[in-house]
Amino acid sequence: MSRVKLKDMQALLDSATYTDDYGVFGSTFTVCRICDHESGAGVLKKLDWHAKDCPVPRLKAKYQHRGQSQKGRDA
Repeated sequence: MSRVKLKDMQALLDSATYTDDYGVFGSTFTVCRICDHESGAGVLKKLDWHAKDCPVPRLKAKYQHRGQSQKGRDA
């Protein structure tokens, strides 16, 4: 199994979700392209909105931690 470059994996995970507001100020919501769940907008916004089996939040946390570790080594 080949390793994916960190910046490529982070870009891939960033593109797994998109944000929209339908042009209405304060109604921004985020949708996951992998699990097809959305965060809700305004007062309906949920903190943990991905499907339980969606890999996106777990992988984002993993690669964010790995990126911080690499920054420490590069300095």
